[in-house]
Amino acid sequence: MAVREDAEKLDWSLLPVESLEEAISVLMFGAKKYSRNNWRTPPYLTRERITNSLKRHQVAIEKGEVFDKESNLRHSAHVLVNAMFQSYYETTIWGTKK
Repeated sequence: MAVREDAEKLDWSLLPVESLEEAISVLMFGAKKYSRNNWRTPPYLTRERITNSLKRHQVAIEKGEVFDKESNLRHSAHVLVNAMFQSYYETTIWGTKK
């Protein structure tokens, strides 16, 4: 059997596909409401807007709501997408790489 040097490579099997599918549904909802990939186009989303959206969905979860009334998608999927926006901006736009 061939030796593979992949111990330090990303292990994509750890990622729950079901969560990604819901996140993609949130992104598709946003593409219809605003425009496709609008969050990647200047003027970029601000930290404040991302944080506010994430917190609104998180508070809804804490209040016992599961689904967002506008999108009919889980608040947790909206939180996931906002966290992704935050991470993307930190590593590409805001320059806060390690």
